[in-house]
Formats: sequence, structure tokens, C-alpha cells
Amino acid sequence: MTLIRTSRLLLACSLLMACSQLQLDEPTGGGDKTESTDEVLSLSDAISVEEALQRRVGEEVVVGGFYVGYANGSTLSDALFSESYRAENTNLLLASDDYCDDEDVVFPVRLMAGSRCREELNTYSHPELHRVFLLIRGTLETYFGVNGIKSPKAWKVVGYYEDVKDQLGEMNGDKKPDDTPQEDENEGSKDEGGEDAPDVGPVTPKGEFPVINRQGVPASRAY
Repeated sequence: MTLIRTSRLLLACSLLMACSQLQLDEPTGGGDKTESTDEVLSLSDAISVEEALQRRVGEEVVVGGFYVGYANGSTLSDALFSESYRAENTNLLLASDDYCDDEDVVFPVRLMAGSRCREELNTYSHPELHRVFLLIRGTLETYFGVNGIKSPKAWKVVGYYEDVKDQLGEMNGDKKPDDTPQEDENEGSKDEGGEDAPDVGPVTPKGEFPVINRQGVPASRAY
């Protein structure tokens, strides 16, 4: 009888230990808990690509820039300034110029495998995002040898250049296009030798770039 009672006691202890182990293991699942896209991002809180490249690593920032491409390799010299045609891109590149093709002036953002940001911001699945203006919040880290964001915490698709050009003045106190001083009508009508300059037609203001406005992308969309 004593042997039976002892066996039962040992069995109960074993079951109790097993349940305790299950309770300890349970909280470890669930994936990335830091990723959140429900907050509202504003241009007034954003810094430019140029400024983000100069800030100290470790700062949390909201970076605003045009989605110009991705690095198709281990360095920024492998940058492709287009949408991804073969597979989901693992990163994206932001620039101040929506037609940028210079890897020296881009800001890289990692799109982590299995994350919501890769699902929603890769241009293989969403080619319409190429050249749109994005706001991305995260902590500055060294990525591809320069400042970048490896773990985006929030992002917002604002729109194409023609949709956002009048709003960009809200970022960093930049002048809006309408604030640019106008040249006197009589100035510039002569060439350097004092002769009448030929009429070359309208000139596109510096800093303004042609934009292909793809249909179906709202001027503002927050995730």
C-alpha cells in the first residue's frame, strides 16, 4: 500500500513539473512585437534623407523620402532604381529626388523577412509604390555602411511628387514651390554679350521633376 501511495505521489509531481514547463514556454512565441503601423505619421515630424544620413546612430527618427529602388546585393553599389521584377525586395531606398539614380545619396531601410513592412512595401507585390513619397519611423542603425533603419516601426504612403510637392515645405522648414522668388521679367532676356537671348520656351523650375502618376494610388494612405 505504501508503494502504491509513493508511486501516485511521484506521478503527481511529474505531471505538475510538466505543466510548469508548458507555462514557461508559452510566452516565447508570437513574432516581432515592436512592429506597429497604426500610428499617424506627419510631415511636420519628419526629417529629410540628407539629414537622416548625418544624424547619430541610435536616434529614433521619422524619415521622409521617395521610394526610388532597392539594393540587389550586399552593397549600395548594387542598387537598382526600379521596382523589383523577380521577387520581394529585402530592402528599400529613399531619396529626396523621386528620379534619383545615385547610390551615394540614398537612405536604406530593411524589409525584414516575414514582417508586415515587407508584405506591404515590397515593389514585387506593389509596383505602384515605386517613386511614391514615404514616411518611415525607426531607430538609426548602420546599414549598408551608412545610416539606415533595420527595423521599421511605422510607415505611411503619402503620394507621388505632384501630389505632395505643396506639402514638402512642412518638412525641415523648406520653401514651398510657390515661395520661390520670381525673376524680373526683363532680367535674363539678354545673353552674356548683351544680345537678345533666343526664346527657348518654358523652363522647368529647379527641383521639380516629371512624375508618372499611376492611377489607383491615393494621395495619402496610412497603414
